[in-house]
Amino acid sequence: KTGQGSGSFPKSWVDFNVKTGQAQYWFTSGGAADARKPATEIRVSFTGTAPDNPPPDDDPTDPPAEDPEPSPPPSRKPEDTSGTGEATMFWPVNAETSAGGFAPGTCNFMSAGVSPDSGGTKVWDAPGRFYKPSDGNVRIEKPDRSGTFHTATWENKCDDRNGKRVVANDKNSQHESRVVIAKGAADAGDGGITASWKGGFTIVFYSGMTYWSISDPQLKVAADGSGELIGTASGFAADMDDLSKWEPITPETITMATFSGVDVAKAIADGGFTVTPDFAGVRAPVDNQDRSSPGWGSFPASWVKFNQKTGQHSYWYTSGGIADPRKPAAPLTIALTADYQPPAADYAGASADGAGGTADPGGSAGPGGGSAGGPAGGAAPAGKAAPPAQTEDVTAFAPSAAEARAGRGVTGLSWQDWAFGGGTVAAALAGTSGIGWLLRRRIGLDPGTWR
Repeated sequence: KTGQGSGSFPKSWVDFNVKTGQAQYWFTSGGAADARKPATEIRVSFTGTAPDNPPPDDDPTDPPAEDPEPSPPPSRKPEDTSGTGEATMFWPVNAETSAGGFAPGTCNFMSAGVSPDSGGTKVWDAPGRFYKPSDGNVRIEKPDRSGTFHTATWENKCDDRNGKRVVANDKNSQHESRVVIAKGAADAGDGGITASWKGGFTIVFYSGMTYWSISDPQLKVAADGSGELIGTASGFAADMDDLSKWEPITPETITMATFSGVDVAKAIADGGFTVTPDFAGVRAPVDNQDRSSPGWGSFPASWVKFNQKTGQHSYWYTSGGIADPRKPAAPLTIALTADYQPPAADYAGASADGAGGTADPGGSAGPGGGSAGGPAGGAAPAGKAAPPAQTEDVTAFAPSAAEARAGRGVTGLSWQDWAFGGGTVAAALAGTSGIGWLLRRRIGLDPGTWR
């Protein structure tokens, strides 16, 4: 109906209510209810208090011009991710975190949640209490051969995407496992981006013989694009003089990553960002860092210092060993929208039939994985462990092994050494005393051999 006071709610509102049967209540139709149909005033409060209701208005709203043209629909804009919202963190940490272990039959992997006290330097032999693929807001993911990520399992935690077991002498593990922490509280704007998460994950080396955890990460990105990720570290200390010694470490805040070069405005517009944390050129707070090779570097100093207690510290900076190509920090992704996710890296590992592929050593990393490079190998025959071409400079329980071995002229271990020290894979996993003897005596960890 046209005339004084005639009008309507928006066209899409009316069109929808044609389906509900209420359509005539949202435009003037000439009936007695027309006086009640005009939209009331909308009031928005920024103080947290309810606005006063306006007094009743007996006069109907002034009508628009005769036969008004409908307003064009507003243009669709990308989702605005500024302000507060949720954030998800994706991080593989580095390639070493998912590599084959130097002790026969072991591997390195991540577990969701903070793993409890295992009671000593022992290999985890079953999922459940210690190993979890997911825990609350945290899950561990790895890709299948197509590059699609899935939650990891106990059965595939040591395998690459084609189901081949990772081995210690590969320059890249090709495992591509990553930790995902969801439901973080985020605040993004012109002044930068902040986010915090509840939950933790555990970094497990040698299949559980040494492990530690990081909880409740907090992110801060400044307006200039520089940033820092911190978290609470906890874990257990081992003693190279006594492998039966196992002590909890007092939790402490450490820097997980520092970085620069984030375009904050673009990150907000895109719904997230990926950045590679600092590593190259970073000096470790130790005396035995190798600074002679291209790309030498370190994780943050507080990360390394904490791992001087766990015995893992040399795996977080270049030390001159064959694992150095796996040590640089992997790209970190922060998603501010649900559809922003990093893809898997280009794969150059073992094929499904066991043939190894190769890639340029030191190739750049994709957002979802570590550096792409180095030959990949297949699994060892049943009952045997793949012989390492050369051992890493520092084992899980020996902060000073590099200097000790260098002083004694020990450069590596043969397969026979591994077999003698740990026996078969089964013996190595079931009885770590042989491994302990080998690590202390043959590699130079027994303090009595240092004098």
